[in-house]
Amino acid sequence: MQNKLDKNYRNLLIVQHLISWLIVYGVFGLPFIGAILTSGAHDGIAVTLAIFLVVIGLVLLGVAVAIAFWIATWWYRNYTYELTDTVFKKRFGILTKRETGIPYERIQNIDVVSPLLYRIFGLSKLNIQTAGGSSYAVGMNGAEGTLPGMSRQGAIDLQQELLRRAHSSAAQQAVVKATAGAGL
Repeated sequence: MQNKLDKNYRNLLIVQHLISWLIVYGVFGLPFIGAILTSGAHDGIAVTLAIFLVVIGLVLLGVAVAIAFWIATWWYRNYTYELTDTVFKKRFGILTKRETGIPYERIQNIDVVSPLLYRIFGLSKLNIQTAGGSSYAVGMNGAEGTLPGMSRQGAIDLQQELLRRAHSSAAQQAVVKATAGAGL
């Protein structure tokens, strides 16, 4: 059965995109408008140009809001995870669809983290650390697998279930190795 992320995750994505666009607008747009207004030319052309640039900036900001909403909605709709008998799977992506599977026996630790913006929306994310994680797959947080946008309680419940399956799988692997080593 495929599971979805918390609905607040879509809102978090929208806010993250808007913050990015506002930073770009603030860094590049506002200083340019300020330079025009403080250039000493107080004639009608400089003021008209500044007003025109503000209007264009607001239109572009509106377009950015629409794009952020679209991207966040599609990212949220296409992000699912599943617990199979042997593997934790997640599927995600808008244009490029990706599927990642982590066998339970490789899971060593799972952290539930809540950065500031996540806490504002009542969300957490899981960072899954594995044995033998490749340097290519390991992200900046040292985790091979990350599952963002879960409610705090949902993240804790999934953490406990994944650790239970990891320990159960590790115990089964030990029995198989002991049986094979004993020649049975």
